[in-house]
Amino acid sequence: LTFYPPTQYDEWKDSTSPMVSLTHDKYAMDASNSRNTAFKDLTISGAREICLLADNATNTSFHNIDIRNCGHDGVSISGDVYTFSGNHVTNTGCAGVRAIGGDPASRTGGEATVVDNEISRNAQWKRTYMPGLEWGGYKNTYSNNHVSDGPHNCALGGGNTHASAEVLFLNNTFENCAYEGSDTGGFYSCGQAGAW
Repeated sequence: LTFYPPTQYDEWKDSTSPMVSLTHDKYAMDASNSRNTAFKDLTISGAREICLLADNATNTSFHNIDIRNCGHDGVSISGDVYTFSGNHVTNTGCAGVRAIGGDPASRTGGEATVVDNEISRNAQWKRTYMPGLEWGGYKNTYSNNHVSDGPHNCALGGGNTHASAEVLFLNNTFENCAYEGSDTGGFYSCGQAGAW
């Protein structure tokens, strides 16, 4: 392996330092099946795949977490009555944040809140259909998020991607996205084949 650093070694800073993950784990942090738990004031960085995995999280909050430099997704979270707020997610190989919850067919669960997050520079490795924010489910709220600098979708969900009902979007800002693809949009939802 030969590596030519972008700057001299003594000029490296934490945010620009080259990194090689030596762990055999796919995730930097696995909070799956968490219940009645709060995670806050953390930095999660350098996973080969997903930096923060939280499948089936219930009544769990994630606040003020700096998530960066992830080989695959920054965050993949699902469950009911969880809160993902005030976080910063940047430099991900695939999606920035995947936040799904509840079952729209039975109209149960969900009620997740994704609010006041900064999500940027997603899809650094896989360039299409890897949104900054992926959404879906039942009675979830996505508000006051700022999603930027992704080559394809800023937000992707509903329709064919994830069945959704009674989902609220409020005061989100999507900018500088969808600049490397056609047949797409900054906010993208597709309802083919009876998906709505």
